[in-house]
Amino acid sequence: MPLIRKQLKPSDVYPDDIRYNPSGDQVEVLIDGVWTPAPQSDPRRQTTLPPRITADTKCDAAQSIADAMENQIAQIITAIDNSLTLFQIAGLILGLFSFGVFTIFINIALTIADYMFGLGSAAILAALPPSAYDTFACILYCYMDDNGRIAAGDLPNIYQDCADQIGATGGQILIEMMSLAGEGGLNNIAAAGTSTGDCDECGCADTWCKYWDFSADSGGWDAIALGGGIFGNLVPDEWQGTDAVDTISSPDISHRGVVLRRIFATRTVTHINIVYDLTKGNIDQVTGSCFRLTSGEIFTGTVLRNLAFNIVADGTNLTQDWTGSISMEEIQFWLFSSRDQTAPYTYGGVVHIKAVTMEGEGENPFGPDDCP
Repeated sequence: MPLIRKQLKPSDVYPDDIRYNPSGDQVEVLIDGVWTPAPQSDPRRQTTLPPRITADTKCDAAQSIADAMENQIAQIITAIDNSLTLFQIAGLILGLFSFGVFTIFINIALTIADYMFGLGSAAILAALPPSAYDTFACILYCYMDDNGRIAAGDLPNIYQDCADQIGATGGQILIEMMSLAGEGGLNNIAAAGTSTGDCDECGCADTWCKYWDFSADSGGWDAIALGGGIFGNLVPDEWQGTDAVDTISSPDISHRGVVLRRIFATRTVTHINIVYDLTKGNIDQVTGSCFRLTSGEIFTGTVLRNLAFNIVADGTNLTQDWTGSISMEEIQFWLFSSRDQTAPYTYGGVVHIKAVTMEGEGENPFGPDDCP
């Protein structure tokens, strides 16, 4: 049988038009000779396989990830005992992913290989006994949706639970592997798996509660624009109202106030409470919107509360409260003290946002419960 010889090019092993740039932890593609950030091409962010539907999709997905990690780590332990090179061990780590261009993450895999090689097989086995993988499956299960999917926003909490419940060394190994996989890799492993789990004893939280006291910090909230400028400035103790023009409305409307946003992993939210001070200033239309709370973007999301200036009173430590049940991944609200639709614009009044409380169902997307 004749042999065909070929000289390998670098692109035969690694794609030459896509790379991983550790500066900023981002994937880049080559466009017209320029390396350009391309998050849409990052396999860690891409869930490409449809969910595997079973009698218990969520539990079987979690078990499939735990089993895949256990099998891969077992291979790495064998490789360490056989004195394989770091490049060979890194190849085993990347072998967990049969989808996407994970080969561009060879340097990340080498770092993981070096860490595990330094620990040694005995330490890895001690840190990750079979019971640790049972715990790992339950951690994943508690954060998954009904299709066995993990949201990117849940990964930090999964990492923290692994460190807390599995231990520093075992937890760190799993965290390193999950960080390489990203939510896309984990979801694809779950979809491609064949495992059957038993999650009856996982003991996931039924409800959660998160409290943000803005006297401490922003808590991940940010002030946003309505086309013409940012509404809100974080100062010690609170978010204060700023002056800007809403150019999304037609005609334009000037306001003094705060427009805040918080993005998180998808959850069912059942209660929102906002604490604020308000002194109304000049208002050219008392039936205009003074307070609006939405699930999603302020103009396109589901409106939960919308109150006019003649409904909202002045005062200190006032509250706006909503109770219901809605699946959401972004909350936005505004509170304005003044409104002027005719130039030259006049601003007035005072707005202070002091605290926000949210409650919902499932695992807390923000970490441990901390409501007072």
